[in-house]
Amino acid sequence: MSSIHHFTRAPRAVSLVLLLAASTPSAASAQTLVNGTPPLTERTVQDFTTYTAWAYDTPLTDTQKRRLRAGLIRAWQGQDEDTIRYVLGGVKNVPGLRGMNDHERAYAWYEYALPQLEEVRALARQDALAAWFYSLYEDTHPALAPGHPPLTRKVTDATADLFAFMINRVLGRDVITFDAAERNAWADSLTRNYASLGEKQTQVIVLAKYWAALRGAWATLPAARKNKVLNDWSDVVRSLLPAQTLAYVKGDIQTPPSGGHMSDADFSRLQANIASNDASFQRLRRLGLEQHVVSLNIMQNISNSGSQWKLCPAGQWTC
Repeated sequence: MSSIHHFTRAPRAVSLVLLLAASTPSAASAQTLVNGTPPLTERTVQDFTTYTAWAYDTPLTDTQKRRLRAGLIRAWQGQDEDTIRYVLGGVKNVPGLRGMNDHERAYAWYEYALPQLEEVRALARQDALAAWFYSLYEDTHPALAPGHPPLTRKVTDATADLFAFMINRVLGRDVITFDAAERNAWADSLTRNYASLGEKQTQVIVLAKYWAALRGAWATLPAARKNKVLNDWSDVVRSLLPAQTLAYVKGDIQTPPSGGHMSDADFSRLQANIASNDASFQRLRRLGLEQHVVSLNIMQNISNSGSQWKLCPAGQWTC
């Protein structure tokens, strides 16, 4: 495993690092593999494997796990301080991650792991270790379009699910569904328009992150908060809806458009409204999505898992 020296030279002014409370290793996992300060134990290998799978959003194969394990042993044997520091920083995340539910881990990934992935991607051109780590993510989530960050199917599916949910909840009935073909069309449309979004590319990620929090918390959200969220959504949703859908909601037509699915023309109109450089994204931003995330108690739940959120200076993966 090559040195992680370049990782300690973060290109951003500030690196955002997720620091979580450490856990006490069990006797069964405390076997020392390589002596050192601290020693490399079986538990360290297991926890860093868990962290890597979360941070790079990929289920590691047995071959990848063996390669990672062998790399850690070489790093400890060679006293590679930079790699050891990176590994120990990742291991600190694991107890807190285990204390989160799936939706909280998904939200934390967008908030903390994805920005770090951008740094790793930039460093991958010059550092073999960074290239290997980024390949774990890229092999699972190939880029549909270049950008900052690159667009992936994970993100396009999340935004499709978010808009369908918003539309259906505001209207009080399930009038919009996305089948496989429509998900493909949604992804294709965002892919075509992604480059033209420029700085608004980050807003697409905000929507995906919002969905990660919302889908896990909606069922338990108090009625008063649900009503506030629905009121905030209402104007935006109605401005984005195709004409046929609005006619159905108003009772002007008796059957859902396209049997509950969107027609090609209506789908194109909705996608164009969302992805174009008009006011749609700005209006969505004005909804205060981050405030809604807080109102969904997602950050409180993460905090209750033993997590700490901390800004570390550039060049430090732990602080």
